[in-house]
Amino acid sequence: MAGIDLTREQVAELREAFNEFDDDGSGTITTQELGYAMRAMGMNP
Repeated sequence: MAGIDLTREQVAELREAFNEFDDDGSGTITTQELGYAMRAMGMNP
């Protein structure tokens, strides 16, 4: 898989969005947290 070049600002934005769904602050998201994130994006997992 090819890497994606992101600016520091883009990385910060992605990290901030990820942290919105990492409820316990573990640095990972559970399947339940992933479901919340997907529903927030209009998906129906």
